[in-house]
Amino acid sequence: MNNKKKLYIIIGLVSLIVVFAGVSIYISSLVKIAGSYKVQIETKSGNDDNFTLTANGVFGSENQIVSRNGYIYLEGYYKSLTFGIQNEGIENLEKVILIDNTNGEKIVVQSQNCILEDNILLIDESALQENNSGAIKNLFYIIRFETHKDSFRDLLLILGVVLLLVFAFHAVKRLRKVSKQQAGSAFRAFFVNASVFVAGTVFWMVVVLLLLEVSLRIVGYIYTEKQNSPEIQNNDEKFVVLCIGDSFTYGVGSTKGNTYPEQLQHILEEQTDKEVIVVNRGRCAQNTTQAMEKLQEDLNSCNTDLVIMLFGMANSWNYYGYTKADTYWERIRVVKLFRRIRYNLKYKGASSDTESTVFDFALSFLDKAKQYPAFGEGSEWYFYYYGRYFLALRDWDNSANSFALSLSKNQFNTVCLDAMKICLREYDKESFYNYNSGNIKNTIVPQTIQFIDLLIEEYPETEILNFFKEEYVCKKDPENCVKTELKDLYNEAHTHFRFDLIPYIAFSFDNNPDNIISFLDSVENEDNTILVETAKIWFYLVHQNIDEAKHLLNDISLSEDSLTFDLISFEKALCDLNDSVDVSELDFKKSELEDFLLKYFSDSDNAFFDGKNYNERLEISLDYILTSYNYSNRIYFLPHNIKRTANIDQSGIFNWIKSDIERSVEMCLKQNCPVICMNYPLIPPPNSQEISFWADSVGKIWYSTANKYQLNFVNNDSAFKSKGEMQNDYFEPHDIGSEHCSDKGYGLIAENIALVIIENYLIEK
Repeated sequence: MNNKKKLYIIIGLVSLIVVFAGVSIYISSLVKIAGSYKVQIETKSGNDDNFTLTANGVFGSENQIVSRNGYIYLEGYYKSLTFGIQNEGIENLEKVILIDNTNGEKIVVQSQNCILEDNILLIDESALQENNSGAIKNLFYIIRFETHKDSFRDLLLILGVVLLLVFAFHAVKRLRKVSKQQAGSAFRAFFVNASVFVAGTVFWMVVVLLLLEVSLRIVGYIYTEKQNSPEIQNNDEKFVVLCIGDSFTYGVGSTKGNTYPEQLQHILEEQTDKEVIVVNRGRCAQNTTQAMEKLQEDLNSCNTDLVIMLFGMANSWNYYGYTKADTYWERIRVVKLFRRIRYNLKYKGASSDTESTVFDFALSFLDKAKQYPAFGEGSEWYFYYYGRYFLALRDWDNSANSFALSLSKNQFNTVCLDAMKICLREYDKESFYNYNSGNIKNTIVPQTIQFIDLLIEEYPETEILNFFKEEYVCKKDPENCVKTELKDLYNEAHTHFRFDLIPYIAFSFDNNPDNIISFLDSVENEDNTILVETAKIWFYLVHQNIDEAKHLLNDISLSEDSLTFDLISFEKALCDLNDSVDVSELDFKKSELEDFLLKYFSDSDNAFFDGKNYNERLEISLDYILTSYNYSNRIYFLPHNIKRTANIDQSGIFNWIKSDIERSVEMCLKQNCPVICMNYPLIPPPNSQEISFWADSVGKIWYSTANKYQLNFVNNDSAFKSKGEMQNDYFEPHDIGSEHCSDKGYGLIAENIALVIIENYLIEK
């Protein structure tokens, strides 16, 4: 290339730059409003809920937006704004308010700076000019706005691919020409041939990837076209709410018809004459990236009036989408394909495939079962672990039969007894909601009675099965409760006294303190003295006989056994609390016990001995202490904390969650869909500290997002904690290894959301 051609090229490039700069400056001078704003109309009677905004672009385009719930989100650069308001609203107009979404600054245009023409309100350009940031700032915003568009990046990418192909093609052509014209050394020939091979390989790789990208886009387009028709047609007579989330939104832990979206619909239907439709788009194990990728499809499916969001917990173990690269590259289908392959290889152990993970969890019990013989000594554990296998898969029949067979060999194997209780409870719950109606707490389910009777008939010598039936009936219908003494309880307590026998002793003797103490005296021997004395103290506390409890505590020596030590320490603490000693002054070796006491026994609003309330707290306390020493055996179903790993930097995870949440919110706001966000309720002890840590951390991200975008926020954690020690009723039972809500808990979430919707006039009555 000679110097003349180089000069022409330089002159051409400079001319293009000058023309581009001139056109850009001219466009920026026309712009009167640029940025991201929340727009409101204020009249003498308050905010006007019904108006339209026409934003006029510099090239003659018009962007018309209808207000939702009294405001509009506007983003871009425009030369004028025109409002359509009802006649009454125009007459009472006071001002137009534009709130900058980035810094919260307000642009207030008073009514005298507005022009009224044919019932159309036009903001005077001079009023906008006063608040204008200036041509230079507008120019930088326009450049940033346009270059952040995916179409601009696509154009740059196409240009780059074309230049790469042209370069590779000419490189191959030139190198081949050189190799033919010049005969040099063998090394030179090898170098030229290698260069031709590399350039040719690059060329054809780019061509193959380009064809693959085009094919993936065509397939994606065809699939999207099939999915694009809205499932719900919205109109003025309807109020459509879209709930986006994970297993909490899906309703894990609830029974049929009692997820929070379903209960929310029932509540809102009583508050308005409109047809209320609440759409549940909760997907189990869905993380923030997966929710964000599905969000536009979800929005298109129902033309929603309001979006409710809660997700992020699954990011602690589901790492799909976790990357520090520019998220634009996820638009390139080939990149997305290879990243998914890389994700599956790198985070194979943290898969979001819940079904296969649950099956692996169940199989772990079969491995344990094989360590024991099917007959003879130790066979009770063989059948116990087989029962755990079926229980993990929620196969109640096979699970209960395996546990019953285990109990027929040792009916006071309390580990198996606890598992059988869980199995019967889950069977009762499922049977009730499939075949019955009413209140499950006081309804004796015929299918459950029949289920237990079949076990009793199969194993008539196992008297503990009768105990399960009696306990079931007594809890459901205390007035018709009939109890029989467990005949073999004496031998078991005398030879193998354990603290987990306490509930069975209490039930067998109808919780009569004299009979219980008499029984404990009869089973006490030199090998179990400390254990039996500790149990006596517990029963004295249950029946509020503090003097006897203190007397025994003064004589008892602390055991080296950690469980006995903790139980005695807890009993001493309860006596001290009765003497009005502050919890903070108690000397505990374990901070977990101190935290538990602070939660359940330091509420000044409750009397320490508050009848049933006190006994419930003691029951929870005993279960908490025993569970902490038998935790692995109390995980009956796969909880999320088993799937969580700590092989990634946590701060990076939280930044990822924050980024996805903000992008999801912005996606809704840019389409003028109001958003309500909320936090997770924290399950009370005994629970995984890790679960609480993640739930609390994700909740704080949602709270900060609500503040940043001025969104309505529902504080579920605060609402649940306001229930005090009764908040356990709002979650699934601890011993099934879940951190989800019960029907009652999802009802509380629905009530909290409905209250925010009604108080903020998001629905017309």
